[in-house]
Amino acid sequence: MGFEGVVRLSEETKNPKKVIPKALILSLIITTVIYILVAISAVSILGWEKLSMSNAPLADVAAAAFGSNAFLLLSIVALFATLSTILFTLISTSRMIYGMASDGALPVICKQVHKATKTPWMAVIIVGLLTVGFIFLGDTSCENNLAAKLSILVLFENFL
Repeated sequence: MGFEGVVRLSEETKNPKKVIPKALILSLIITTVIYILVAISAVSILGWEKLSMSNAPLADVAAAAFGSNAFLLLSIVALFATLSTILFTLISTSRMIYGMASDGALPVICKQVHKATKTPWMAVIIVGLLTVGFIFLGDTSCENNLAAKLSILVLFENFL
């Protein structure tokens, strides 16, 4: 398959040839620096011996540093990390639906683009409705392996 029908998020970015490479490199640098600082902080707070014995090293570091409010702080951080992942998944999935509709694999209604925002609004609505539908599935715990199945689908989505 050629690249002529592939939808990229860069289509919605001003000057993508300049902005996206800079954003990728900057995000890698920032992530690496944060990772190193967290590792240095963790070793400084608990020591490598105690960290190596822990089943939840970051939770132990947070408890040692912040006391009883540590688990509230970790819950808030986890909530924002999860929301970020969900937002990215919703955006990329709607663009995949748009791309598939543009290639003729899905109905033409899925490739409608909003006049003002220039986004595939019908694909966004479809993904939103499917997402809300998952709420009513019932038990979506790890015992159901729903998260594992979705992770595998996301991992291999480029091969479908």
